[in-house]
Amino acid sequence: MKRMVIWKSNLEANKTRKEGRKISRGIAIKDLKLKDISKAAHELKLNPQMENKKHPRGVDGRILVDKKYPKIKTLKLIADEIRKIRKERSPDSH
Repeated sequence: MKRMVIWKSNLEANKTRKEGRKISRGIAIKDLKLKDISKAAHELKLNPQMENKKHPRGVDGRILVDKKYPKIKTLKLIADEIRKIRKERSPDSH
């Protein structure tokens, strides 16, 4: 299966489009860690593989995932999964 690169900056709410954010700020993730992306991709059965590479714009860390969907759809699915995981983790959220 083909693989796709997901940079941490693709999903970060504090990044601009110019800095690499690929999804709308409203669904982008705050306080994002690479392991959040990896865990979400694992839950979505995208076979994540972390790599310690540097983005040309200086962003650290990327993850390779199976290309089951177009990139933007994959990013949105991962963002939704991260939100779901965080919601399950915080006991005070309804």
